[in-house]
Amino acid sequence: MTSRKGWISGGAAGSIGVVCGPIVMACGLAFTAPAGAAICNWTASGTTGLFGTAANWSCNNVPDQADDITINGASGLVVTAGTANVLARTLTIGANNRLTVSGSRNISIYNNRLSLNGTLSLGTGIFNNAGANNSTLVLDTANGATGAGAILLGGGTLFNNNAYLVSSRIAITGGGGIGNNNAVITNNGTITATTALTINPRGGSNGVNANGASGIAGTDNASFFNGGSVIAQNATVSLSGGRYQNTATALFAARNGSAFTMSTAATLTNLSAAGALVAGSYEATGNGSTITVRGTSASSGVVTIGSGASLGTANTTIILSGAGSVISAGASGSNTTQTIDDSLVTIAGSGVLRILNGRTYNAGTRAITNIGTVELGGAGLADGNFTAGSLTNGGKISGHGVVSVVINNSVAGTSEVRASGGTLATLALTGSGNAIVDAAATLNLAAATGASSVRTLVNNGNLVLGSQNITVSNDYTNAAFGS
Repeated sequence: MTSRKGWISGGAAGSIGVVCGPIVMACGLAFTAPAGAAICNWTASGTTGLFGTAANWSCNNVPDQADDITINGASGLVVTAGTANVLARTLTIGANNRLTVSGSRNISIYNNRLSLNGTLSLGTGIFNNAGANNSTLVLDTANGATGAGAILLGGGTLFNNNAYLVSSRIAITGGGGIGNNNAVITNNGTITATTALTINPRGGSNGVNANGASGIAGTDNASFFNGGSVIAQNATVSLSGGRYQNTATALFAARNGSAFTMSTAATLTNLSAAGALVAGSYEATGNGSTITVRGTSASSGVVTIGSGASLGTANTTIILSGAGSVISAGASGSNTTQTIDDSLVTIAGSGVLRILNGRTYNAGTRAITNIGTVELGGAGLADGNFTAGSLTNGGKISGHGVVSVVINNSVAGTSEVRASGGTLATLALTGSGNAIVDAAATLNLAAATGASSVRTLVNNGNLVLGSQNITVSNDYTNAAFGS
């Protein structure tokens, strides 16, 4: 390869940024980079080797920031960098290959690309975007290939500065830090904390465009723009600062007794001052699992899930699964929060509330309006239960469990109550909605204190009325004898 004598690093692709010093030149002057970056491919045989051994590389040198590096050796290959930092112009790691940057060693990429079909393992060091100021480092599989690349985080810090775009094909697992208060991050992949993880993107209002484009944008944009998943799995996820925005496909989750918390310095832009939570899924699964989010300065809790005055395509989901699962919300800058049991009033047209696996949602005497979707129990799980002062249903309620209130179906032909996966019991159905009983399921109205009424009734399972009656105003179908 060409000698690196006289090489000045740190500029954008195709130029070299110059730091002013004793040489007389204008600050910011750009110089043309050496013609073509060197290509360094791993050529050593076997399934282990050292990054810092020159003979292991096609370029016969230990690669650095001038080189496009490819590790694509024998299946199961593990390349270890333990005595010096890893520097690369670009880096490609092939399938079933791993680069382990051990101890406190760092990795820095200078030309905005990590192609990861295999695994990058980082110890307690730092992963840097060492490109031009505000440049975006893209993490994806090579050529967008199918499959997944993995980053294992062992206590270090990912995404120390500049901007990063993580594709849906990348999975990050482990613990440590992401962001270091100095990065703008677009995450379309899966981040799973198996030990304590702190996410701390750049503060202030400079962030990612609302349409998901990477890079630095104007005011009111998120510094952590999430179209993927962030999951606390037997661990704690702490969002310690910055602005966060979830798309409709995004997930924040706490599982198996984990905690997912936003500090008072963090803001979720999806939660408005009026308490409307719009876009994304928020999941607390398992006894003791908790999620706390914080919206704009006036938010005091989640009052509305989703948006829209009529049933539509779902884009906002709340999942409470397990007896001790809790989701709370409050305002950025305030220590005060409310659980969703204490604050919710409306499930809007795009909203979904899932109460699963032994969880009881208890709104006390508060009136609840559902225009979207309420699911109880869950397939193969224990019953989910629902208690409120009243329940007006202009959307869909389905599943198995106990609704300890009369369900008033308010929209003719649209309102629906469906027993599925077990027994759904309630204190009566009123109004002009539809009732459906799936095969092997039961709709139990025996505890009703008065008669029920529906527009249509489709009974493919069992209907239990006890001493009460049900009036069907339009059409009745019974699988046992037809309509």
